[in-house]
Amino acid sequence: FLIVGLGRNRIWAWETKRDKATFTQRSEFHHLELPRGTILEVERVSEMTGEDQSQKKQEYIYILDVLSVHDQIFVHKPLKERLQVAEKLCKVLNKPCRQGTVLLKVKKFHRLNEMNKIFEGLSLRKCKHINCEIPTLNVSDENFIAPAGVIFCKVIKDPWQLHLSKSGHFYFFNHTNRESHFNPPQTSVATYLTVIKTRQFWLWNKDIFPNLCGMNENSSTEFNWTYLRDLLDKKFHPR
Repeated sequence: FLIVGLGRNRIWAWETKRDKATFTQRSEFHHLELPRGTILEVERVSEMTGEDQSQKKQEYIYILDVLSVHDQIFVHKPLKERLQVAEKLCKVLNKPCRQGTVLLKVKKFHRLNEMNKIFEGLSLRKCKHINCEIPTLNVSDENFIAPAGVIFCKVIKDPWQLHLSKSGHFYFFNHTNRESHFNPPQTSVATYLTVIKTRQFWLWNKDIFPNLCGMNENSSTEFNWTYLRDLLDKKFHPR
């Protein structure tokens, strides 16, 4: 959902559920202060620590994207630049010494060729109030989260693609006119609208939980990189 800063702690949330949009002031942001004219796309994430009955939960607001800060518009900037703005905003706004303060974090993005790090980092844990073991991912030395799935999105605008050269360097390739560049062309920049329009969700269910942890190219189960590539092909290139 989107949060809109109207100055200090006057923060409203724009949510869409079942094709119905709501714009309301949210009490959980009472201790958070945003500059006027700031619009962020965020999600609530529970970070946990400890095991069994001693397990504790801390709520965070993860920033997925930045639309504007103090009336400065960022929607046409590259995603990498928008996330850098989010990092600076977190450093300025986070006040962990204050009780009840909502803490902000920037959601981590991974390239597809680095996704093995995610699955290799997954481990099954028992969490409070859940009857089965679920995949969890460490986000710090003490804290971990329980991901519900993976969000895929394109961060390069069609017809540009990111290719790997024989020398091991990434370069930008236009598949319509076969033009190539090592530096990103301006026309390859995926705007905020481009990113959200290309998002695809892979929600996990409990039947595949054990197969996700440590999944790699050589996994003997049906859930390996071949499965993942086929899944992405169906999502981004439906027939």
